[in-house]
Amino acid sequence: PLADAEKLLNQHQQLRDEIDTMAPEYAKIKEFGDKVTEGQDDPQYMFLRQRLKALDDGWNELLQMWENRQQLLSQSLSQQMFLRDAKQAEVLLNQQENFLSKEDVPNTVQAAENAIKKHEAFVTTMDANDEKINAVLTFANRLIDENHFAADKVHKKAENINERRNTNRERADEQLDRLKDQLTLQQFLQECDELRDWLADKMAGAQDETYRDAKNLHSKYMRHQAFEAEIAANKDRLERVRQEGEDIIRNKPETKEQIEHLLGDINRQWDDLESTTKDKGEKLFDANRSVLYEQSCDDIDGWVTALESQIVTSEDFGKDLTTVNLQVQKQNQLENQLKMKSQQVQELESQADHLRRIEPEKIDDIEKRKALVAERFAKIQAPLMLRRNALDKVKNIHQFMRDVEDEKLWISEMMPRATATNYGNSLLSVQLLIKKNHSLQVEIENHETRINQVCQVGQDLID
Repeated sequence: PLADAEKLLNQHQQLRDEIDTMAPEYAKIKEFGDKVTEGQDDPQYMFLRQRLKALDDGWNELLQMWENRQQLLSQSLSQQMFLRDAKQAEVLLNQQENFLSKEDVPNTVQAAENAIKKHEAFVTTMDANDEKINAVLTFANRLIDENHFAADKVHKKAENINERRNTNRERADEQLDRLKDQLTLQQFLQECDELRDWLADKMAGAQDETYRDAKNLHSKYMRHQAFEAEIAANKDRLERVRQEGEDIIRNKPETKEQIEHLLGDINRQWDDLESTTKDKGEKLFDANRSVLYEQSCDDIDGWVTALESQIVTSEDFGKDLTTVNLQVQKQNQLENQLKMKSQQVQELESQADHLRRIEPEKIDDIEKRKALVAERFAKIQAPLMLRRNALDKVKNIHQFMRDVEDEKLWISEMMPRATATNYGNSLLSVQLLIKKNHSLQVEIENHETRINQVCQVGQDLID
């Protein structure tokens, strides 16, 4: 144990202290003996000289024995310190192995995200513990380089610790990769569930043929057109899911059966929805194409008439910036409606094609009505654009007047600071006033760009 090794080393040091205490006495005896026997050939003196040499050899042997035991005890202490640190490292490795042995497979996106966070926190702890393990390995290398008497045992234990550490690191990286793959799979499955729910909801809408809240056939037609457009707009969502599924299969072939089955179900749902929607449109409108055509023309005509009488002929552009902005909002709404009606006008052509085949005797009437509607619709666009230009001009004027008032207010706020007559009554107060004046100059210089912009807008309005 470490405590015993430290105790033995301390006791050995005490022995050295005793030896060092005797060193001066030994030196005196040796010096005196050398003087006494110097140049003497008498047998008694020769015997004394031999005794002194034996004493000297014994003293040197004692010191060497102490050094040898000192080295042994020091190495024993180092070994015990290494074993202590190695045991702590092994405890950390045991904890890591225990964590890595409990690998769960998350079955939801949230569970996968939580598992990844937990695993990343574990890896962060591993990184921090690497410093302690590296310290143990460095200690082991030092003992081996110093030819420690237990170098082989130290080497084997250090090698075992390093191998376990590397194995744990590999397992951790592999588990994190699997968790990320599982997150990708769960995100894909969740997206599939959401798409299937959406398809089921739209199928319910496609199978509902009542449209009880629709006022007339044209309203039903417009709703059906919007429904078809929504389905078409989501086609890329289906393609994205397909692509994600194929990517997962390519990276993880073991998921092929599960994903292909799921994609097959989604594709069948999609095909059913498209065919049901198409059949519904044909059943609902083909038998009433003539009525639908007339109602579509009436709808566009009615919108144009309302626009002519209420908006385009109006000269109300607002009396201030707020009311002008309200008029601009109304104009934006009208222009959005114009885009929608433009699509309806284009749709009249396809409706007319159907009618030509169903009722060829009415071709002239159909063409006349379509031409009339298209002509009225085309004529209303120019006044609407003129109104847009007029609104923009009026808005620019009111905005300019607002900006001018804002700048005049800013100038009035700055003027008292610029015309102040307080020049200070001490060095400190004057220095403070100089700083304030400098700040004012910087503020005015920075604001000059804004003043110039407003003036330029005014000049542009004049020009």
